[in-house]
Amino acid sequence: MRRDRGSGETSTDLDSRITAYLNSQLKIELAAANERYAHLDFKVNWLTTRNVEILARAGHKLHEMFRPGRAAAAPVDEQSAPVVAPSNSAKSRILLDVTSTRGRRAGNQVHRIVAELERAARANGEALPMIVSSSGLHTAVEGESGPGAPIAPSSGDMFLMAGEGWLYPDEQRAAMQRVTACGGTNVSMVYDVTALVYPGAGEQLSSTYAQWLHHVALCADGVVVPSRHTGNHLADLMAGQVDEKVPVEFWTPGAELSDDGRPASSPGLDALRSETRPYFLSVGPLSLRNAYSTALDALERLWAQDVDVTYAIVGDDDWSGRALHARILGHPEFGRRLHWLEQVSDGDLRRLYQGAAALIAPAFDDGVGLCLMEAAALGTPVIAADTPIFREVVGETAVFFDLFDSDALAECLHRAIVAERPAPHLSRAWSAAAADLFAIAANFGKRSRGL
Repeated sequence: MRRDRGSGETSTDLDSRITAYLNSQLKIELAAANERYAHLDFKVNWLTTRNVEILARAGHKLHEMFRPGRAAAAPVDEQSAPVVAPSNSAKSRILLDVTSTRGRRAGNQVHRIVAELERAARANGEALPMIVSSSGLHTAVEGESGPGAPIAPSSGDMFLMAGEGWLYPDEQRAAMQRVTACGGTNVSMVYDVTALVYPGAGEQLSSTYAQWLHHVALCADGVVVPSRHTGNHLADLMAGQVDEKVPVEFWTPGAELSDDGRPASSPGLDALRSETRPYFLSVGPLSLRNAYSTALDALERLWAQDVDVTYAIVGDDDWSGRALHARILGHPEFGRRLHWLEQVSDGDLRRLYQGAAALIAPAFDDGVGLCLMEAAALGTPVIAADTPIFREVVGETAVFFDLFDSDALAECLHRAIVAERPAPHLSRAWSAAAADLFAIAANFGKRSRGL
């Protein structure tokens, strides 16, 4: 039984509290759904009962998927994916998969990580940004969403799957098999496994993510994780569930945010820029995992006490937080002291951090904790739920409150209004972080070739 926190709380204790929170939130989601669809002839409660049965069967399928001895996935049809003969070139390449940043909404932490890796790769030439499609591997053209010139993998190449591969698992898996057939190495990045540890709480669908993890990520020659917390969870999931243990390496991302110097204009951004009252900021999608209901409860306590502050959330909408979405849009303070920005540029996010009284990070789980690192790097105070991942990424530089305790959070926010702003926390440059990641990929390549 792992002890995760300095308070002595075990992982079992933490899981019990998170489960209780998820049960309460799901009841709220159910009540909201019943109200929303009350005009229909059938009852949402009946549908929920059916969904529980479906989820139970899906859980059994997931168990079978990870069962030791399960047959490997079928190979790619060689007619649709012809194998390219290895090149005689002596130079190995790192093929950096940036597919998930093309033609999809920007804003989440994985998107920011991949974008920074691409910038570093173009600046130092240590990796070749590329995208995968049904027709194969292609160069990634800067500033364009479509595929560039075809890429023929060769012996010694390393395919670094840095993006959100669960959004395009078939294409990514086909690319892996092409690289393997040409004598190359596949390296996957697993940012978190929240969707499997706490089904329904993360941004990914549990069954889709599990299939990607088993059939793609864990079929690589090596896996990279951005935190020891994610590494521990992944090790627990892999124990007894895969035939061969895939080597896993730990890597620390950078925390610098690019600033293009050109502030964008939108009603929400303009309102925040003109704020004279202090504002608090949260960054991340409206998912159950991020526990924004705790933060909203805390802000409502301050507003009820005539504490004049603003709360802004930057993050995409999410399927798991429909009741939260309705609560925000229907809140009497929405558009006045409560703002929701679905996505902003890196430069605008940087400016929002710099102007905030503090970053609020109420999530019960996260795989990276990038927003905490970004805020600390800019000298923005961090107020975070007391969880293993947040303790890991910012240590004692943050103020921690007891998980799901909105009263404790309200007290922390009240103190932050008058507290002295800390000095910027020393952070890794993205150039150094990218170089380290590319070196890890290169080492996996050497290891797979017996060098």
